[in-house]
Amino acid sequence: MGLKKPTGNMYPFIDWIWNPVRGRCHHGCKYCYVKRVMNQYNIKQRKPHLVPAELKCDLGHNNFIFVCSGTDLFGDNVPYDYIYSVLKRTEQFTDNTFLFQTKNTQNIRPFLNLLSAGKYKFCTTIESNRHYPLITKKSPAPYLRAAGLQYIHGKGFETMVTIEPVMEFDIEEMLELIKLAAPSQVNIGADSNHKKNHLPEPLKYKIVDLISELEKITTVYKKDNLRRLMA
Repeated sequence: MGLKKPTGNMYPFIDWIWNPVRGRCHHGCKYCYVKRVMNQYNIKQRKPHLVPAELKCDLGHNNFIFVCSGTDLFGDNVPYDYIYSVLKRTEQFTDNTFLFQTKNTQNIRPFLNLLSAGKYKFCTTIESNRHYPLITKKSPAPYLRAAGLQYIHGKGFETMVTIEPVMEFDIEEMLELIKLAAPSQVNIGADSNHKKNHLPEPLKYKIVDLISELEKITTVYKKDNLRRLMA
């Protein structure tokens, strides 16, 4: 399938999406949109698998590419050689920028010495400073995700944080957690399937306060689906 244009609730600042590894995400989060789509069309998700044809795809020039938007490339269930093959392919396109989003930020460490810092951005999801294991299932606790990004940032790589779906949080603790990750940008959005998921969501004033404080230290991008909570 090669490169695809972002659609739906994807990041509009991305040029392309590229999915060389596909399959069931290790985390199993309650709110996962991929799982919802698969269930909607009665498609059984396979375990993570490498798509060899994708490794021959021309990734172009001067593109900002979100890699593996449909699964977590650094999930505990993804073989090391899959990750290595994907990263090796990206290194062949020297004037592109690549975004990797993962909740397993600690699993990135063994690969950093293979990569050129200026062309990679690493993002993690931090829905809240609170840990909601009944919702985020097998995901590492928020602190571990942020601490992993802190290490990555210390190695010269740009980091980002996505607060989506935003869930009930404690503002001081949330700010400290995000500062730990040292993001150049924070993306914030709400649950797009809220009528079914019934997640614990913060009131408008807390979101306003959080955004106001974040804008003092980084760039904040407000996703369209956040409007529901800001009305």
